This record gives sequence, C-alpha cells and structure tokens, in this order.
Amino acid sequence: MQIVAEGVRGVIDKIAGSPETTRPKITWQKAGRVTEPGRYMFTFGWLTVTADDIAVWRRYPEARFTMLRIPKPSTPKSSDEAPEDALGDADEYHLGTFELSTASDENRT
Repeated sequence: MQIVAEGVRGVIDKIAGSPETTRPKITWQKAGRVTEPGRYMFTFGWLTVTADDIAVWRRYPEARFTMLRIPKPSTPKSSDEAPEDALGDADEYHLGTFELSTASDENRT
C-alpha cells in the first residue's frame, strides 16, 4: 500500500509540478543584488527583473522569488532570417511569487 501511495504522489507531482524540481527560486544575493529593472543574463538563462521585484527585495532582502520560465515561441524560422547567436537559445525567466524566510521570522513562531 505504501508503494502505491508514493507512486500516486509522484504522478500528482508530475502533473501539478513539484516545486522542488520545476520551480527554481532565486534570492537577491544570487541575482547579484541588481538595482535596476531589466533583462539579465545568468548561467541558467535570461532573467527579467521589474521595478516591483526590486522594491520587494529592498524591503525584504532575504525574499526568495519563484522563477517562472517563459515558453519559447513555437514558430519555425525561415531560412532568410539571420542566425541567432548562442545566447538566443537560452531560457527566459521572470519572477513570480515570493516567500519570506528570515531568522527573525522563524524566532517569532
């Protein structure tokens, strides 16, 4: 019975998207403490940061944002178009919801 329950849980995680595997998180420190909105290149791909995202990080420096991958367009390119550089194939992300987890918050509970 235990094996069946774990199997069902695995299927549900695949359908719903397991936060640990499909929804990476990023902190302000890992984002290089960016101070301006814009599109930034990281080892994982491009990250678009908005003024609102930076405002959250300024108020809550330890906030961890969920990174949401932006789907790539599925339209094929014509042979007339110029070839894309290597960075053109990189994944694109924007920031979604954030969570707060600081030492002072943990001590209050």
